[in-house]
Amino acid sequence: MRQQRPRHHRLLWLAAQATKYFLLTIAACTLVYLVALALNFGFLMTFLDALMAHLFYRALVLLLCLVSAAEIAESNKSHRRSD
Repeated sequence: MRQQRPRHHRLLWLAAQATKYFLLTIAACTLVYLVALALNFGFLMTFLDALMAHLFYRALVLLLCLVSAAEIAESNKSHRRSD
C-alpha cells in the first residue's frame, strides 16, 4: 500500500527526495569509479572526473537552495499557525 504524504509538506518532501537521489548518484559514481580503477579503465575514470567536477558543485548548490527554501517555507507555515 502506498503511503500518502501530506499536501502541506510538498516542498519539504521534494527536498528530501532530491537529497536522497543526489546521494545515491554520488554513491553510484563512486562505485563505478572504483570498479574502473580496479579494471584499469582510464577513459571511464577521466570521464567521471570531468563529469563530477562539472556537475557536482552545481547540483550541490541547487540542492542546498532547495533545502533552504523548504526549511524557510516550513518555518513560515509553523510560525503562522502559532499566531
